[in-house]
Amino acid sequence: MSSDLWKAGPDVVTTVKDLIANHFPKLATIEEAILVVFKEKASRAGDSVSLGKTGKASPLLAVVGERDYVFTITLGADEWQRLDGTCQRALLFHHLCACGAEENPQTGDMKFYVRQADVQFFREEVEQFGFWRTSGTTPEPNYIMELFGGEPPSAGNPTVNAPPPVAPAAAPAALAAPAKGKGKKAAPTP
Repeated sequence: MSSDLWKAGPDVVTTVKDLIANHFPKLATIEEAILVVFKEKASRAGDSVSLGKTGKASPLLAVVGERDYVFTITLGADEWQRLDGTCQRALLFHHLCACGAEENPQTGDMKFYVRQADVQFFREEVEQFGFWRTSGTTPEPNYIMELFGGEPPSAGNPTVNAPPPVAPAAAPAALAAPAKGKGKKAAPTP
């Protein structure tokens, strides 16, 4: 019986450990408990490609596996192979960003959870309404505003009333992958 899932090789595991050592100190105690697997084909929804997914590890893995895993990162092997080394590293970084860790100050126990991305919107939504979503405060510097232009939201200047900024038509060239059979570049989404 063949499987379309397999564990990542030592090169990927080494990259994950390097990223954790240099950027994710809260994950250092569980670096061995982050399972990276590949599946044969990346998930797709219409024209959108999902390069991977981060999730909490199922307790079932502890029963059938050799250890208690905390997180699983599942990557589409077909899309992974199309990425250069820098983009592969960026994709792993993206998925490690989703691995949340918080220490209980009273007990010192760690709580692990899957984080949501800081920015998630549709280009058409931004074109129509601008940056209408607010989450309390605008980060400084506001990279989204720098990318798309416009003023950051404030009580006297809600973004809904601002003219909609023009969104870029495509991802940076380093992240663009050729679309199947059309000779065009399509931006994969993490």
